[in-house]
Amino acid sequence: MPLYLIIYLILTILGFVQGIILVIGLVFKKQSQHSQIAIVFLILLILTLALENLRISILNSGIYQQYPLFALFTISFGIAQGPLVWLYQSFFLQSEKRFKKMDALHFVPVFMVTLYHSPSVWVILENTWTLEGMVRISALVTSFQLQGFLPIQLLTALSITIYLGFSLKVYITYQVQFKNHSSQPFAYRWLGHFLRFYAGLLIYFFLVTIIDIFIFSYDLSVVFYYPVNLGITILVYWIGYQNWIFQMPSLPKIEEEIEGKIAPNFEPEMKLLKVFMQEEKPYLNPELTLKILAQETSISPKKLTQVLNQGFGKNFFEFINSYRVEEVKKRIIIGETEQFTLLAIAYESGFNSKSAFNRIFKEQTGMTPRQFQKSQSTASK
Repeated sequence: MPLYLIIYLILTILGFVQGIILVIGLVFKKQSQHSQIAIVFLILLILTLALENLRISILNSGIYQQYPLFALFTISFGIAQGPLVWLYQSFFLQSEKRFKKMDALHFVPVFMVTLYHSPSVWVILENTWTLEGMVRISALVTSFQLQGFLPIQLLTALSITIYLGFSLKVYITYQVQFKNHSSQPFAYRWLGHFLRFYAGLLIYFFLVTIIDIFIFSYDLSVVFYYPVNLGITILVYWIGYQNWIFQMPSLPKIEEEIEGKIAPNFEPEMKLLKVFMQEEKPYLNPELTLKILAQETSISPKKLTQVLNQGFGKNFFEFINSYRVEEVKKRIIIGETEQFTLLAIAYESGFNSKSAFNRIFKEQTGMTPRQFQKSQSTASK
């Protein structure tokens, strides 16, 4: 067996083992009530990814003749990945979402593919214990590898592509809503990276498959498909680790904004908000949210969102952090850096992390905090 194949098999088997460990860990880890359903879908997703790695290991190691039932049957689970990804992140991000009977319909294709395989499964069960039967099984598996495997893989990839599109839409919507409700950076970018990485694997798979069919007439080396399965191993580690570390907070349900051709007059609310921000400095609270600010200003959350979006042309995140940046700049100018570090000043100004402070400050001023400090030192000389 070539060295590269041995390394590949070791990595995919490790992906399977890690997946099982993560599943066991997530089963026993205490979760917040609203994320319990999401974790169920995550466990099923990791399990299907782990079984996919095991199936690929069995097929590429050449021992699938000994386990033909598993090699054929578990391919049905692949088509469940798309619905599981979408349902997991939907329940993960939308705390008010509840499971409905209609959600189960997403798994009908899994049942149909399993039903499609049932004649092959019956042949395997019927002929397992005889030499003649094993010859029939060998011919069946070989035929499936040549004729049945690729169409089902394409169907699986198409299903995952569609559901990833839905997932990205929910993710982007949530990210926009988060910035309208929280003054802190969006802490769950990893989920977007996960979805995009998954999409990248699919794009690579489609490209290799097209080349395999139309240029090599199904004779392209299987080595070119290895990155897909190695990518699956990475996904197992990635999403399992992130869910082990993070606990998702609830996001308030957001009402639909009233759209109209004539923009409302928000001048009174804008004036009130400016005075309140200057005198009370609520932005110094790192845990400030839209709901808290709405209560303190006696403006409803819905109207406050409209005032910020339509009146100031900013979302809540941008609005609050603009005041925090100005607070930092003011403290640098009056010389507080002689007594305190930039990071200490950032924390006193409402920021709660160094990376967020540096990124937001540069976005709004075009300079890093250190560069701004040096510019003020130069100007005072």
